[in-house]
Amino acid sequence: MSDNIIQQNLDHTLFSWSKQAGINPISIENAKGVYLYDRSGKRYLDFSSQLMNVNIGHGDQRITAAVTRQMEEVSYVFPGMVTEARGILGAKLAEIAPPSLNKTFFTLGGAEAIENAIKLARMYTGRHKIIAQYRSYHGGSYGAISAGGDPRKFPMDSQQMPNILHVENPYFYRCPWNTSSMEECGEMAARNLEQMIIYENPDSIAGLLLGR
Repeated sequence: MSDNIIQQNLDHTLFSWSKQAGINPISIENAKGVYLYDRSGKRYLDFSSQLMNVNIGHGDQRITAAVTRQMEEVSYVFPGMVTEARGILGAKLAEIAPPSLNKTFFTLGGAEAIENAIKLARMYTGRHKIIAQYRSYHGGSYGAISAGGDPRKFPMDSQQMPNILHVENPYFYRCPWNTSSMEECGEMAARNLEQMIIYENPDSIAGLLLGR
């Protein structure tokens, strides 16, 4: 059964961030807490929380119950409509955020959030350049992959979004300036960023993306 499931996936689906020939994906059957289990029962520690969107863990029945309750009320509406859940979540985020940040634009994932952030920054400022960091990951969509520093984007170099600039990270473990402390490395990274802004014309910078 597991071999059939894997083959069906290989025959009829595409895998992101991977060359399609020769891949050997893990066939996951279920998950609980911090662990994923394949169809042979082998357990995997989910270090990435499946790209950070299940930080509470897998299989928490409180989440299952909440999703079920919402779907029994309404499963989906287009973005221009109002729901109770949307308003409650927006109010909660405003409550815990700094006073000036009292509105939230909801998206379906990180890459979509980055795309909209770039669009909003450019529209609001009337400027066009976005500064990002080399050691960063923002997603696999058009603008997000251009803003990120993941080398797997190199095959589409010629198709990247224009006006994305990259600077060094304050990465003391392998500090590009061979500094002797985290503070010094951070200071050098700030100087590098400042110099980039000066060279590229401060009046052209629409926003800065700080990646993880």
